[in-house]
Amino acid sequence: MHKHIALNILLVAAGILFTYLMWPYLTPLVLAAVVAVLGYPLYRWLQKKIKDKGNISALIATFGIVIVIGLPLSVFVGLVAKEVIDVVLWARDYVTEENVQQISTNEDLLALKEKIEASEFTASIDLEKILQAVSVAIKQIGTKLLQGAGAIAAGVAHFIVGLVIFVLGLFFFLRDGEKLILYFRNSPYVADHLVDRLTTRFKEVVDAIVFGNLTIALLQGIVIGIAFPIFGLQNGLLVGLTAALLALIPAVGPLLIVGPATAYLGLTVGWGIAITFGVITYVLALLIDNLLKPILLERHLRIHSLIIFLSLLGGISMFGLLGVLYGPLIAAIFLTLLDIRTAER
Repeated sequence: MHKHIALNILLVAAGILFTYLMWPYLTPLVLAAVVAVLGYPLYRWLQKKIKDKGNISALIATFGIVIVIGLPLSVFVGLVAKEVIDVVLWARDYVTEENVQQISTNEDLLALKEKIEASEFTASIDLEKILQAVSVAIKQIGTKLLQGAGAIAAGVAHFIVGLVIFVLGLFFFLRDGEKLILYFRNSPYVADHLVDRLTTRFKEVVDAIVFGNLTIALLQGIVIGIAFPIFGLQNGLLVGLTAALLALIPAVGPLLIVGPATAYLGLTVGWGIAITFGVITYVLALLIDNLLKPILLERHLRIHSLIIFLSLLGGISMFGLLGVLYGPLIAAIFLTLLDIRTAER
């Protein structure tokens, strides 16, 4: 009896220490597991065609998946980074005292200023001071961006380490995924049906989140792509495709397209039209993300929309961008364990 207690204490302590050691690499490992679930049919197909024990099939599948995901993503990220840097540098050079003075006397902005000041909820607005503050902020952003080369280099090194762990994790999850599941099923500490339920649930959540996010991103891209020609902006199709890719970043993604477009409209056409475009387009994108996504995920996960919505917000708050995956996954596992515990009573 005492030996079992001592062993359990040592097991818990070792488990905590092991988790602490693995924690810095949790993100690439979870992403590897998610991609392995999605790419497992490809691995099984290759294994049947090649008829090997798994090494060659897993290697080919891993290489193919990395190329299919990584090549377009790296090109896209590079283009977006270049555009962001160009916009910041342009804005830093454009926002001069002379231009601030011209913008502050813009008829549309003056009319908007008068309407706001006429409201009983607001006080007088010094438009020129606001624009000067924006000018200073933009210049500081441009300067800090250029000075942050060291931090960018460190970030690149961290990304490369994470990429290596992701690739290795993907290979071993594809090759040894079934063995890993079998190991837990044979463990005396875990019931067979619990492993099966959690494994099935994990696959359901991954499929639902990937399908749901791609669908929502496509809808947001369509909305933004249609809004561009309506408000006299060009390249609606290209912008729509770009917006669909950026929309995979919750809340911030659409803003990366709508924000610069709004500024461009304001400087070239008028701030009244620009603000109308920005508000309508961004609000529609947010409604699609925050209302349609929980409803869409509810159909696939069989979890109430409110729980999904809160788990998405909580996940993003705690884990950042990957909270879109972690939030619903944690909620689904918790509810699955709760169902199992209730059924066993």
